[in-house]
Amino acid sequence: MLVVVVYDICTTEPGAEKRARKIRSICKDRGTAVQSSVFECHVDAQQYRLLKAELGAEMDKSCDSVRFYLLGNRYTRRVEQLGISAPIFTPDTTVL
Repeated sequence: MLVVVVYDICTTEPGAEKRARKIRSICKDRGTAVQSSVFECHVDAQQYRLLKAELGAEMDKSCDSVRFYLLGNRYTRRVEQLGISAPIFTPDTTVL
């Protein structure tokens, strides 16, 4: 299924830069960056649970935000594009 992950890290808190780098790294390992803090990830149900757990463990729940948009397996008709950006993550791409 295609999951869009969007995050916002509170930059005024101690350790924010380190958290932001770690969260970006986790997302980058699982998907394709389409904007600075937006990733398209093609994962199965188990990989999705693991992704949520990893991001939840890294974020500061008192000030950071991570959102997941589940577009499912038939996402190609649900995604529209204007202009130039990274390609949509395809099912034949290897996922960790």
